[in-house]
Amino acid sequence: MATTKNLCAQISLDLHQKISEAREAAGLTTAQYITELLTEYFKMKENTVPALRRLGIDGAASGGKTMTNRKILYGYQIQHGELAIVPQEAEVVQRVTALYLDGLSYQRISDILNSDGFPFSVETPLWNKHKVKRLLENPRYTGEDGYPPMVERRAFNTVQSMIREKTSHYAKTEKRPALRLKAYLCCGSCHGRLLGVGGKGQRRGTLYLRCEGCGMAVTLPDSALLSEINRQMAEHDAPTEEPYTPSGEVVRLTNAVNRGLEHPDKPEDVVSLILRGASARYDCCPTLIESEPFNRPAEVDIKRFGQATRAGLAVSHIAITGNQDITVHFK
Repeated sequence: MATTKNLCAQISLDLHQKISEAREAAGLTTAQYITELLTEYFKMKENTVPALRRLGIDGAASGGKTMTNRKILYGYQIQHGELAIVPQEAEVVQRVTALYLDGLSYQRISDILNSDGFPFSVETPLWNKHKVKRLLENPRYTGEDGYPPMVERRAFNTVQSMIREKTSHYAKTEKRPALRLKAYLCCGSCHGRLLGVGGKGQRRGTLYLRCEGCGMAVTLPDSALLSEINRQMAEHDAPTEEPYTPSGEVVRLTNAVNRGLEHPDKPEDVVSLILRGASARYDCCPTLIESEPFNRPAEVDIKRFGQATRAGLAVSHIAITGNQDITVHFK
């Protein structure tokens, strides 16, 4: 049995009431509840203090005042009323810059920082790609606005050039109708979602897709996708032509012509019957429906996706195979 010692303390009535209510809710005795409470406190402290020290914002680094929120730019602290560099965080900033210069993505860099145990702040310790991006794009790390420099200007400029190069081929969704259709694209083999794939050297106005299910990859120009979707939608909406059905008059005249040809006593009467029969057949022909050619692929009717309209049924999904075969499925 562990050695124990009594611990007594005078506390306020309000605090005593709160502890009593919490103890009763937990179904513990006072001794058990206080023991559990203090044990959890010291466990939390053991896990938190090392993180604070890595951040450079423990009592010693912050002039005796513990910081709980990240209100100062990462890598800096207020010391004696002045901005000062946190050495441990400066190393992280420089490492992030170096990793990006080596070609790593924002997400990969954030994963490395999280796995290596470098918290962003106490309350939000985990890094993400957005935090990495903001760090890389912030010129204050080069010494602007009175911040002590921790990144060389040349390295910062190189990073900005790389960012512009990687994002130069991106276009806003509203400027690329094909991007508005990505939610409807699926694999023609396994019906898994087709996700966009990034990378260097990609052509403008081109979709680079990969199936999240089977891994099938396909590269498809926006114009080819939109043109084929437009064609299939127009074909789907085209009115059905009525089949030719001969009238009773056509049948009567046809029989009369056949009898006249068997006994051509009066050829002029047979010719008259043939002409009348031709006219009757023409009257039975269905009206020719001319479809307007769709030669403007950018004008896909986005309203047709997801909900039915007066124009016809809504589009359910669009299947694409590795051979760039496109099939529009309607609800």
